[in-house]
Amino acid sequence: LDYICFKKMLDLRRELGKSKGVHKGRCRN
Repeated sequence: LDYICFKKMLDLRRELGKSKGVHKGRCRN
């Protein structure tokens, strides 16, 4: 997992705290 991708996922998780797990594996492109 890339560090940038990891940070991006963390940011998305923070914004979408309610929709937890929605962006799971989104960096797998």
